[in-house]
This record gives sequence, structure tokens and C-alpha cells, in this order.
Amino acid sequence: MAVSRVAKRVESGGHNIPEDVIRRRYERALINFFTLYLPICDFFLFINSSGKGLVEIAKGSMDIDVYDYKLWEKLKNDYGNNR
Repeated sequence: MAVSRVAKRVESGGHNIPEDVIRRRYERALINFFTLYLPICDFFLFINSSGKGLVEIAKGSMDIDVYDYKLWEKLKNDYGNNR
């Protein structure tokens, strides 16, 4: 999604960001979320914005409410401390 968004921006005269940089930043953001921020935050709201609307994936603090278990577990396994 981010790659296509940047491509559209470039078509409109905006600046380009190389695809490898977009992918590196995306991965680093998820790693930081699961390994650094989630353990210390008071509250979080994890949203999937890749579709037409915003979809809550999970939210919480000490107790986590998960609304898309399959996606949440995949992201945790791919980018969390157990990767």
C-alpha cells in the first residue's frame, strides 16, 4: 500500500522514496512497535488502514482485545520478540 501511495504522489509531482526504503521503514516500525513500544505503553490502538476504511486489529494496555486474531498473531510472530 505505501509503495503504491508513493507512486501516486510521484505522478502528481511529489518526491519519490525508493521501494527498498519504504519496505525497510515499514518493517522497522513494526519491530519497534512490538519490541519497544508495546511493552511500555499505557494504551495502544493498532489499525489496518490498507483498505477503504480503518479496521481495528487490536487495542489495549495490560489486557489486549484482539479483533483480527490471525493478522495480529502473524504480525507478532513476524516482528515481535519471537521472530
